[in-house]
Amino acid sequence: MKKNQSFCEIVRINKKSHSEIEFVNIIPSKDLKLFIDPTLIEKGDSKWAVSAKLIMESYFNNLFDAYKKHDHRCKLYMMSHCHEKNETRLGYSPKGLNGKGKTPEGMLQSLMGLERLFDNGVSINKAREIPIFVEKFAEDSMSDVLTNILSKLLHEFTLEIAHKYNIQTYITKDKYYYWDHVEKRWAFFEGEQILIGKNKKPVFLVPKEIVRNCYYVNADQYLRSVILSKMQKDNISYDDEGKEVTPTKCELRKWIKNKNISVKETDYHKTMKHPELLEEHRRLLERKSGLQKSDEYLDKLVKENKK
Repeated sequence: MKKNQSFCEIVRINKKSHSEIEFVNIIPSKDLKLFIDPTLIEKGDSKWAVSAKLIMESYFNNLFDAYKKHDHRCKLYMMSHCHEKNETRLGYSPKGLNGKGKTPEGMLQSLMGLERLFDNGVSINKAREIPIFVEKFAEDSMSDVLTNILSKLLHEFTLEIAHKYNIQTYITKDKYYYWDHVEKRWAFFEGEQILIGKNKKPVFLVPKEIVRNCYYVNADQYLRSVILSKMQKDNISYDDEGKEVTPTKCELRKWIKNKNISVKETDYHKTMKHPELLEEHRRLLERKSGLQKSDEYLDKLVKENKK
């Protein structure tokens, strides 16, 4: 295997562009800076996305319930199999050097802000809303959680690709945990794998429809979408002639920066005072479409990372 070959090159799938394949054409020797995006799963209409949405909703409903009840044992259980995984070859590289402990306790430390949200009446109810408010939980951590809870679904997708393109698979004793949304518990599977490289490392392929290099829904997007508009309405003034003067969003951003308040803190405090803003954001998002990255973007990313 030559250095920095793409998956398609290694297994000899004669496809030149992502427009011809269903999955992300990873580079097994390094990570692509892409993350599984919960918003794209929610808005997806493929059979795979519909199944993934059921699993994701089940898991996060149970996680949110544990936080609402201050159930530490349940919180630890929910995070017990959410460690960093490299089978997808997506995320930040090199692995293990970002200092964000991926033990269950480390993940709970990252999610400390959730308790404050629920205790103060901010009723988030979707995975995509965590990165808006929680300081230490964004693309990297969320994508790790999603990779783990969806591991069986990703494995099944990978085997479908293997069978479609006649890629050799191997029986291994590797054990993978996933979230069983019917039983509402962690379960595990073993079995066939695509193994890549001299060390025969397993690969999980990811549907291209659910990845982005940065989440569409994040703290800044929420600020732009609803918070700044609310601040504009709250800060209307009148000049000497009685003419209405509305501050620009740029001016309000500068005001926030000068106050040394983070975007997430601004989002949090404004939503505390005006919980209807979160509902407004949900309604606006329902009307959004075309959020996934283009085939051309994915092709360019792979090309750049092969250098």
